[in-house]
Amino acid sequence: MLKKLFAFLLLLAPLTFGSFNHVSTQNMPVLQEKSIKRSVESDSFISYWKEEFRKDDNGQIIAICDITFNSYREMYGKYVLLSNEDRKTVNSTPDYEEGYTIEDSIKELIRIHGNHNNTKPTERRTLNQSSTIIIIVVIAVFGMSTICVFFVLKNNKIIQ
Repeated sequence: MLKKLFAFLLLLAPLTFGSFNHVSTQNMPVLQEKSIKRSVESDSFISYWKEEFRKDDNGQIIAICDITFNSYREMYGKYVLLSNEDRKTVNSTPDYEEGYTIEDSIKELIRIHGNHNNTKPTERRTLNQSSTIIIIVVIAVFGMSTICVFFVLKNNKIIQ
């Protein structure tokens, strides 16, 4: 709260003294630091986007319409895993085509390839140890009960 108040006062100070120029905004390290702060995940995705996804083996830039579905699916899987803050950072990053951001390119890829729900790898559900033991015990109790009923019926000569 105190940082926000201090930042607000720093913004108002040049207005009260009658000068607001580019030099005065450079002397506000708190505001500048927040605008350039990026996480490792967003940097990693941007690096992947620019060096692997958008370039072919020869280092030539691949046009958005030439990106294969498998490449798109792999990229979209990584994009979905980003947090909201990282996604905002990635979305605002300029792409190779002038005037376009990565968000614009991803929207175009979604338009071309569709937003398929099967982009995430299918997860195989497994039972934990306690659930498995419970199932085995229930089956064993049912089996033993069935055997006991047949034994009692045979001893009483109800069945032969």
